[in-house]
Amino acid sequence: MRVEPAGTQDAIRALRAAAAAGPYFAVAVGPDPAPGWRPAGDLYADPAVLAAVVERVRRRLATPERRVAASIFFQGWAARLWSVALGVLLHSGRVPVLTTLRWRDEGGTVYLGVDTPELAAGDLAGVVIGQHLEPLAAAVRRGGPVADRVLWGNAASALRGAARVLDGAAPGPASAAADRVLAAGPLRGELDADGWRRSCCLYYRVPRGGVCGDCVLAR
Repeated sequence: MRVEPAGTQDAIRALRAAAAAGPYFAVAVGPDPAPGWRPAGDLYADPAVLAAVVERVRRRLATPERRVAASIFFQGWAARLWSVALGVLLHSGRVPVLTTLRWRDEGGTVYLGVDTPELAAGDLAGVVIGQHLEPLAAAVRRGGPVADRVLWGNAASALRGAARVLDGAAPGPASAAADRVLAAGPLRGELDADGWRRSCCLYYRVPRGGVCGDCVLAR
């Protein structure tokens, strides 16, 4: 991925434009001295950090199953990453550089931030999947049994959802960009031609949970 020089102001404008779509599209910009911010890489490399986050999700959902909490966390993380990256692509024609992504967990809600925003001539899959979702999926699996199909189904569903928010009522450029990612790599085949998942995120196993609108169980 080639970083474009002197792109900070363009990146800030693109991030702000993307954030207008909703809270999932927002990312904090600039160094933040407040406690709680950590490098995203800690989630992937430090089993204790990921285990603590998943345990907080498990308690919040009131589920006894670690795999359910891990799946729901992965889906939320994917949704935020896709939302930011796809929103920036839509508004700038480039993707955000997320190699120095940071995060914090506040009351069960995850917030994202970048110190120095930049844009790059790259691709969505390389930024979101290659840099973040693949190492997170590997870390989740190391912590306990969660099927690959569940995790990548979560990622595919989150990408499709972000595209729908950006495009509105009818498919548009965000959906076209999402389709290219869904046609290759680990997301290929996770949604059928009508947009239905071929797997389930396991939310139905949460007390008073249910099934999502695109779930294979709903169909």
